[in-house]
Amino acid sequence: RSAGFDPLDPSPKLCWREFLRRHKSVWAVDFFTVETAFLQTVYVFVVLEIHSRKLITLRTTTHPSEEWVINVLRGELNENAPPELLLRDRDGCYGTGALRRMLELSGVAEVRTPVRAPNANAICERQIGSVRRECTDHFLFLSEVHLQRTLDGYRNYHNDTRPHQGLSQQIPCRPRVVETNTESLGRKVVSTEVLWGLHRDYSLVA
Repeated sequence: RSAGFDPLDPSPKLCWREFLRRHKSVWAVDFFTVETAFLQTVYVFVVLEIHSRKLITLRTTTHPSEEWVINVLRGELNENAPPELLLRDRDGCYGTGALRRMLELSGVAEVRTPVRAPNANAICERQIGSVRRECTDHFLFLSEVHLQRTLDGYRNYHNDTRPHQGLSQQIPCRPRVVETNTESLGRKVVSTEVLWGLHRDYSLVA
């Protein structure tokens, strides 16, 4: 009963939103592609912490594979607190078993979304849309290195500066402090360019 199940109901129904709510630490992963100026296809691996909306990483590669995904996730698991669950689709680049075994050794359960069900990973899909609209759609990239450098800047902006509607306008890694007194009167508003002026961050200084 404390978990929200009725012991008299032989088949309790649990919606997807409720499933995610009950697991306080979930990473969602997915790929999207970017074409460079020289028509090279670069794959971007997105790792998102669902509840905080923190972008764990945006990593680029031209040849995604199970071994490459394992190396990226192993590095991020060493740098961050491991999640309870890792949510992914059924893309062939995740391989057939080595990734799952690596996650099990790290204490992370793997959850695969149903076939042709992008809504099961909707938050990560929505984040990919934001990365495109707020970053990659505005630049012509010359190489994978150029793309990676730009995505690193966007990730810092997203995690440390950008308010998020899904968090009631809070910032994933830096809660926004709302001024409720008159101490802010007379202070200057300073604008800082982000991604070469594509976005701006505003702060109060004395």
